[in-house]
Amino acid sequence: MIIHGKDDLENIRKVIGEVDPALVHVFGTESAFGLVATRCGRPAIVQIQGVVNSLLPVYFGGESVWCAVNKAGFFDLLMGGVYFRYLLEKKKAERELEILQNTEYVLGNTDLDREFSGEVNPSRRFFFLPDPMRRPFLDPEPMEKKGNARPVIHTIMHEEYYKGLDLLFRVAALLNEKGVDFEWRIAGLNGNEKMVRIFSKLTLGYPKGKVRFMGRLGGDALAKSLSEADIYVHTSYIENPSNAVCEAQCLGVPVIAAQVGGTPSIIEEGVTGLMYERGNTNELTELIIKLLQDKELASGLALRGRETALIRHDSDAILKELLRIYGEVSGVSFE
Repeated sequence: MIIHGKDDLENIRKVIGEVDPALVHVFGTESAFGLVATRCGRPAIVQIQGVVNSLLPVYFGGESVWCAVNKAGFFDLLMGGVYFRYLLEKKKAERELEILQNTEYVLGNTDLDREFSGEVNPSRRFFFLPDPMRRPFLDPEPMEKKGNARPVIHTIMHEEYYKGLDLLFRVAALLNEKGVDFEWRIAGLNGNEKMVRIFSKLTLGYPKGKVRFMGRLGGDALAKSLSEADIYVHTSYIENPSNAVCEAQCLGVPVIAAQVGGTPSIIEEGVTGLMYERGNTNELTELIIKLLQDKELASGLALRGRETALIRHDSDAILKELLRIYGEVSGVSFE
């Protein structure tokens, strides 16, 4: 449901009144739906799924707003394209502050969630709860990894400019210049998106024979493709944290991600993964080469990352803790 104004909020309040739940659980601070939590007359928890205010400074990755708008073209501007998407995110960021300022109970899964919500609303109660993972990524036995004809690097992203496609193109080009043979799979994009065209212009392209756009994949297909990878690289300029990183860890794939946002909450540097300075092309390139060459390091990161992730994302433990939180907030037993 898309909530546009006060009438929509009033309709939701009426539904809540008719159902009379013991508790209202709102997912996300980015939509007007979160305003329901402050006006529903029931105990309510708002779950942070991404801190909108943290992505605005890097919304177009390593490019400026006007540079991205210029490459998108005048027609895109007339049609309400990338610039208006940016303005929409700014509006969401303002609303996010309003929601958190008036929310008594907040649920999150990273230090970023805890710290940001505390800065906005010091009196809020914060509960920590990891996200559950999809079943294909929680197999108790990792999929058998077959030898690849050439090293496979994997990234998962959707069409959001802060996801780091510009960085990926630059790193792929640099790896190619250094004579590294690789296949870089990008799940979530088919290669025809506007974002791909814009960043192709801004970065002067990418090695076509080595970067493979796979489109959107279902859980089983994605788990299979990801399990075949030698490295998972998360190029995003901000995350809170990334489920894709967690999925790669669960499958026993060594991960590299930027040291930003909620990522340090799921990666212990040098133990369960490697982190690089956001947007640093040279550092990320060298880390990829390092993992491709140092099989012992890659294997250790994969093993420890998987062990930690499977404990962190244990479905039974997450459900038990969620029901405990529900009971504490509402005063009603959910067990």
